[in-house]
Amino acid sequence: MRMIKVGELVMDFSIYPRVSVDATHIRYMREAVEAGVTLPPIIICKKTRRIVDGFHRCRLYLAMHGGEHEVEVIEKTYRQEADILADAIRYNAAHGRALTRYDRVHCCLLGDKLELPEDVIAGALQMTVETLKELRLGRVGKLSIPGDGQESVPLKRTLAHMSGKTLTPAQAEANERAGGMSAMFYTNQLISLLENDLLDVENEALIARVKHLGGLIRKLKIAA
Repeated sequence: MRMIKVGELVMDFSIYPRVSVDATHIRYMREAVEAGVTLPPIIICKKTRRIVDGFHRCRLYLAMHGGEHEVEVIEKTYRQEADILADAIRYNAAHGRALTRYDRVHCCLLGDKLELPEDVIAGALQMTVETLKELRLGRVGKLSIPGDGQESVPLKRTLAHMSGKTLTPAQAEANERAGGMSAMFYTNQLISLLENDLLDVENEALIARVKHLGGLIRKLKIAA
């Protein structure tokens, strides 16, 4: 364990188990720190100073104090790249903000790139191999890369029906923007607002989007 300037730490997303860094989680952490909570040390690779566990903490310290601020870190030594990823998954699955299903599929795909055995990925995620296989089957799509074949991409629950299918770039972008709940959930939410006269009809931007939705529904082709 030692002190190191937070600006010297490296955030390498090729070994990051989460799809993205959550700004809301960072805000909650900041509120906790301002209330007197002491956060645990950041785990790093000794050789490369890449963060194994602590992306949110690193972003928090940078925002609060800048790159010259010294933080407590625990340095670990790894034999190969796959070992770093496996350790990063273990840490993130064990504490802090829970890994979503979307994150877990992301971990699988990262593991595939580094040839990490499926049982190691499952163990790091605290899942059985069977559960992991089911997750792969139901939540992985394909994205065509011009001149480079296809790339596997994790799917949010909203687009789970696209598992095994090829997505267009626009569909892949929509997947990234999706909230993660099922399409039925969002449909029922809007229906409930309309049926109970709870829609903010004075919100011009909202009403414009609802009208656009109506137009899309009228054009929708549904099999008999």
